Amino acid sequence: MQRLERATQLAAEPAQVFAFLVDPDNLPRWQPGIRVVERLSPPPTVLGSSANVIRDVMGQAVAVTLTVTDLVPDRRLSLSTSASGFGVTVTADLEPAPDAGTRLTVSATVKAENPILMALEGMIASAGVAELDVGLQRLREVFAAVPEPGA
Repeated sequence: MQRLERATQLAAEPAQVFAFLVDPDNLPRWQPGIRVVERLSPPPTVLGSSANVIRDVMGQAVAVTLTVTDLVPDRRLSLSTSASGFGVTVTADLEPAPDAGTRLTVSATVKAENPILMALEGMIASAGVAELDVGLQRLREVFAAVPEPGA
């Protein structure tokens, strides 16, 4: 199993960031390679909600189903999927930043579901790091101009 993690600070309160992250329709705004998102569960997003996603993975269009596997409002969101022999879980942990805004930590695990594929875990994780960095940059841009609550 491979694990990766990145953190950033966003110029919005945890409740605003969580509301954005928990809405699958926002995935293409911050996740690189997302082509199509189709909700399979009606809003609001709750534990067990799912969505079909078509995304580019290493030059290929891959259809996956994302399922919410952990959800603590304004604090944590985990999405899990299985595709092409790999299980992937991505978790977003949010906490108030000491000086304002939100400290967002995103971690992901990549696990081969077949021993033959274990040698590819590192390659998949490396591609994931690059996508995660781009995704966090996009989130910083999304929340750069968010007005303060009550403003």
